[in-house]
Amino acid sequence: MSERHKVKIAKRQTVSGVTTERLRELILSGRLGAGEPLRQDELSAFLSVSRTPLREAIITLEAEGFVVNHPHRGAVVYKPTVDELLEIYEIRILLEARAAHEAAERVTPEVLRAVEGIVEEMNNAVSASKLIELNESFRHTFYSASGKRMLVEMIRNLTLRAEPYLRLLVGGPRRPFTKLEMAPLLDAIRAGDGKRAATITRKHLKKTVSGLLPILKG
Repeated sequence: MSERHKVKIAKRQTVSGVTTERLRELILSGRLGAGEPLRQDELSAFLSVSRTPLREAIITLEAEGFVVNHPHRGAVVYKPTVDELLEIYEIRILLEARAAHEAAERVTPEVLRAVEGIVEEMNNAVSASKLIELNESFRHTFYSASGKRMLVEMIRNLTLRAEPYLRLLVGGPRRPFTKLEMAPLLDAIRAGDGKRAATITRKHLKKTVSGLLPILKG
């Protein structure tokens, strides 16, 4: 393979990646609503990209669960459902409680300082997007202390799948990630108390589900 060909492939992958990120943000921000068709001509013009990276972006987002391809309607934005919410969080509760338990018992001073800094940023966040971004960063940083790479990766994938649901909650009048709720978990982490960290993590995730169910059913 020639160097010129390698450069072309790398450039295409870069355009495709950027297009994926921009399209994902349009969905997560609600600018592309649940069930809305992804009209490729309009999106190509709006994003100033050709059809090829746009198609690749749609394929990626379909694999992530943000897009569904219907035989007659084509690609549409996925619509959150109660059944999927319950399934995602059932698995998250199991995995994250395990990760929190092990991470709290193995946490290093460096990781502790990092999560404390993230929580401080969370308390000062002024937008749903920033709050969700910081929440994911907190979880990934904390759970990484468990030393369980595959466990952390599975949780990260589920967290990504849960983003559309979280935006329904965080974007409304309730803000689930307040200092009041993070403080007990930080105390457990500082104490190296894995059992307490796991219990708090389960409680937090169950509370999120309780807040989302009325929204989805309403």
